[in-house]
Amino acid sequence: MGVHPSSDPDQPFDKEAYTELPINVISNYGKQERYFFIRVGRCSEIGQGELWMATEGGASATQLHDKISKINQRDAEKRRQQGIVLSVLVVFFF
Repeated sequence: MGVHPSSDPDQPFDKEAYTELPINVISNYGKQERYFFIRVGRCSEIGQGELWMATEGGASATQLHDKISKINQRDAEKRRQQGIVLSVLVVFFF
């Protein structure tokens, strides 16, 4: 069991090995000590709950949170410029 790289550079992991979380199912994300978490709603393919991911340390969790926050802010600004208003967060899951 586990995630193994595929031979296709355009698709680094086998689609069967991970789940993509659409923007509309993410209700929140954050960090606590060395953990990063994503909170998903009941419409998620995997069901309602929280996904907690252990990182190598607090600095790694902070870097992950900061990077996703910047992506979220950038995408929110793009939506504002286009006149699109969403009340959900942008998060990717890898």
